[in-house]
Amino acid sequence: MQNVILALLLLAGFLAAVVWFAVLGIRQARRAKALARCANEMGMLFSMEDCFSLPRRYADFLLMSGGHSGRACHVAHGRGGGFPVKVFDFHYELGHGTKRLAERRRIVSLETNRLLPQLLMWDPRQVVLAPLTIQVSDGRVGEWLFRGRADLASAVTEVWADTPMEGACLESRGTTLLLSAPSIPAKADDGRLLALAGRVLSALLMPCIANDVLAPAMGG
Repeated sequence: MQNVILALLLLAGFLAAVVWFAVLGIRQARRAKALARCANEMGMLFSMEDCFSLPRRYADFLLMSGGHSGRACHVAHGRGGGFPVKVFDFHYELGHGTKRLAERRRIVSLETNRLLPQLLMWDPRQVVLAPLTIQVSDGRVGEWLFRGRADLASAVTEVWADTPMEGACLESRGTTLLLSAPSIPAKADDGRLLALAGRVLSALLMPCIANDVLAPAMGG
């Protein structure tokens, strides 16, 4: 009798696992379809797989090193403002064993042709998920922790106030800006994320543009 009960329990567990994976697969397929449709509407291409080796491409960015086992997928790619633009899911894990936590974020990368001021900003409400570097920040402006220039952090905070996106964070390094936000299942919000990234880029570039304009005048 005990063997029969054990067999039934094992069967029930197996069937529950099958149903769970089936539901998960359906949700992933729906989300991928929504992201592909969103990419098409924005005039971008879409790939289920990462054909750019994105974790390696952005390995120097702290936003890509907050955990381990990082991988990218569901990549929308094209050009915007004359430079390459990518939007992708980034999966990574925190901890190990029974304390392992799986995370997924939607990330925009803007690879510009200008050297950007280095800045890192993170929502302190998600400080557990933040890279260790920013857990010792240079300061706080509004609801955000930051490392870098306080005036730029203030400018970005004003942009975020106009386009609120809870849990968003950013990092500018070299000529590239990464903007990251929590990934919402079954929802394609890439248009809003790209618009926010564009406004953040403008806020970061304004001092650079002002310097370009002032330099010849001062030199003359």
